[in-house]
Amino acid sequence: MNTEHATAVLVVGAGPTGLMMAADLRLHGVRCRIIDQADAPSDKSRALAIHARTLEIFESLGIADEAVSRGHKLRGMHIAVGGNPAVHATFDRISSRYPYVLALPQSETERVLNQRLEKFGVQVERQTELIGLSQDTGGVSATVRRPDGGEERIAASYLVGCDGAHSTVRHLLGMRFDGAAYEELFVLADVHIDWQFGEDEARAYLSRQGMAAYFPMGQGRYRLIAEVLPGSAPLASEPPLAVVQALVDQLGPPATVLSEPRWLATFRIHRRKVTAYREGRVFVAGDAAHIHSPVGGQGMNTGIQDAHNLAWKLALVLRGAAPAALLDSYHAERHPVAEEVLRTTNAMTRIVTTRNPVARAVRDFLMPAVGSQGFVQKRLGRSLAELAVNYRRSPIVAQARPRLRDALRPPGIGARAWWAFSTAPRPGDRAPDAAPLKVGERDGLRLYEVFDPTRHNLMLFSGIEPLATAAAGLGEIAGMMADGFGSLVAVHLIAADGAPLPSPRPVIIDTQQSAHRAYGASAPCLYLIRPDGYVGFRSLPPDRGSLSGYLSRIFRLRAF
Repeated sequence: MNTEHATAVLVVGAGPTGLMMAADLRLHGVRCRIIDQADAPSDKSRALAIHARTLEIFESLGIADEAVSRGHKLRGMHIAVGGNPAVHATFDRISSRYPYVLALPQSETERVLNQRLEKFGVQVERQTELIGLSQDTGGVSATVRRPDGGEERIAASYLVGCDGAHSTVRHLLGMRFDGAAYEELFVLADVHIDWQFGEDEARAYLSRQGMAAYFPMGQGRYRLIAEVLPGSAPLASEPPLAVVQALVDQLGPPATVLSEPRWLATFRIHRRKVTAYREGRVFVAGDAAHIHSPVGGQGMNTGIQDAHNLAWKLALVLRGAAPAALLDSYHAERHPVAEEVLRTTNAMTRIVTTRNPVARAVRDFLMPAVGSQGFVQKRLGRSLAELAVNYRRSPIVAQARPRLRDALRPPGIGARAWWAFSTAPRPGDRAPDAAPLKVGERDGLRLYEVFDPTRHNLMLFSGIEPLATAAAGLGEIAGMMADGFGSLVAVHLIAADGAPLPSPRPVIIDTQQSAHRAYGASAPCLYLIRPDGYVGFRSLPPDRGSLSGYLSRIFRLRAF
């Protein structure tokens, strides 16, 4: 046994979730190691869809443009029932810089993340297997087997298991992984397809025989997922192309010709999740914590967002800037998200694979009628894009807002400002982007470009209808934040174009009031945005005492 080596965080597993975990930790300045049992990254496409919210997270890491350049944009989805068009949804109404689904093979996603990690000076330690794990109140001790067969003990303050559905971390801890498998068997194929359709939309075909779905990858290549028909002859784990072609001939659409296979496989879908995301100083994330149907392409995205939620919290605790209790919010926030993903994907899977004649008849009747409604398409787009994910019930989000009757009493803010704030993003919601903004000589900026991804971001809004007394209060809050929390919170004074906001600090000019409208800032108010891009706290009007109380809950530094 070699001498024990120490690190702040040991990440087990170098798939997308583990790579994101390690890269995000390094972005926050945390020392970490990442190990993986495999001798090389997978060359399979595996998870294919990257949604808008994940691309926004990649932007904070500086890799969104690289991912987009390697991928293929899907602008919509077409669903046919019984050979007839039923649903045609587009993603162009998604309120994001990324109004599409990016089709990018998981092997490429891992390559982009790994390159970013290497720029941070961290290499994945491959052919390194976790074989033992123990912990106490002071840290974690992990025993690993190195490529040469020798063993090493790694001491870490925390360990994060990102090692997939068959997680060694989960097994060593004896964590429950409750759930079951679906009865249906599916075929997966990465193939070239010749047919009459373009490559800018995903397509799905539902019929009495079963389901087939096609996801363009660019240059004529597609990911095909098709349901194996009941009564079919047993299939090999890697079925021949002729068998897959025969299946497509039955499921549709007509005149679909497959060729040039790169990956052919059969698989069954499981739906499982852990009961707890944390045990002491050990956490699980991604497929180690939850697996579900691939309908909607949510799996990899959910895992990446697990990592993004946990990284900034570990960083603050390791710096001594936040209490260890902050880490409890990881389970409190992400476990409900996984439960909702499992519920939604299970329902969608049951709908598209049902063989019950009555249920199928109801599906075939309702889907065209409901799916054609604009509000349904918009909600579907936001749901798939994961922009609707929120932590409104989190124990670490809060707000200070007057009751309506108090807002109406002089010198209250008035009903219009109260209502605008009430319908704006709430604590726990994703912080929306906005543009154009101007800072000094820099014009045309987006809010996400202004944010510091390594700190909380405090936005102090002048209000579209500014009040002189509130403007002075905003400057006072800005100054006191710099004195007490400067290393943890970036302060942004945001003035509606033409609004007076005297300050010795740079002021962001909201030239078209787009940021004010996005945040319901008709009157002066403040929003504190967490490093993961969610609203942690907001206040109308800007209240120094309430902000101070909230900061005292999150940080260990003195309040003001």
